Amino acid sequence: MKISIKKVPALYDLIYGAFALVMLIVAIVTTLPNGFSFTSVGATLMTWANHLWWLTVPGIIFHLLSYFVSQHSRLLTVGNIIGLCAFIAFILIPNYSVFALIGLVVAMLLILRGANRSHRMREESEVS
Repeated sequence: MKISIKKVPALYDLIYGAFALVMLIVAIVTTLPNGFSFTSVGATLMTWANHLWWLTVPGIIFHLLSYFVSQHSRLLTVGNIIGLCAFIAFILIPNYSVFALIGLVVAMLLILRGANRSHRMREESEVS
């Protein structure tokens, strides 16, 4: 699979999603000695978001660039919008990062499916 501006956001979604999952697990483990509560996990994530917000900026930029390049494909457009919303959610409401992670997975799947469909359509038009 060739790397293109359409598929780079999916790669960054995968990398950042793995990082966010590890961050969520560490936040849960960190709060376990005091007793597990969603409030304390959310507070921990909010504290960390002040220091790690800049990691979401490349994801926002990648999704914006891919969005402008892939206006012709509905799957790519929807995937980029969902990915953009997920990265903004990581900045604004990090205590709901589980939902943002789900958004990243959905965005990644839509982008990859849309890129493959776009590639197949281009090959079919070249053959005809």
